[in-house]
Amino acid sequence: MKEIADYYSQLPPRTHAADAHPNLTPDQATLAARLVNDGDESRHLPACSACHGKNLAGLQPGVPALVALPADYVAAQLSAWRIGTRKSVAPDCMHDVATKLSEAEITAIANYLSGRSNDEGVKPADTGSFAPPVACGALPRQTP
Repeated sequence: MKEIADYYSQLPPRTHAADAHPNLTPDQATLAARLVNDGDESRHLPACSACHGKNLAGLQPGVPALVALPADYVAAQLSAWRIGTRKSVAPDCMHDVATKLSEAEITAIANYLSGRSNDEGVKPADTGSFAPPVACGALPRQTP
């Protein structure tokens, strides 16, 4: 298993958007961009980019890239965290985030992310290069 994991960890990240023309209205695109890039302070909802990196390429070793993923996959994962069928090490930040999102927001975010590319092939940020703004599993948290 370790050899398989090592092999896949050395592959370049997927670069092309999963959906060339994501199914988004202008209002949905604006909403999704705001949540992905800025979050929503009034709901204590961090931006996706705060944990997955400004370029959404992830953080080693355990925060995955969000760019170039199919919309159905992203929506399914967020929904699974939301209802508790997908779990992580406590504190489970993704469950906390997903429960604050409406179904419409999940759909908008999923479609928005599926249209993002990583054309430069940016790899996930190195361990410790930044800390998520919320407590999340075994990852260190930024201090205010």
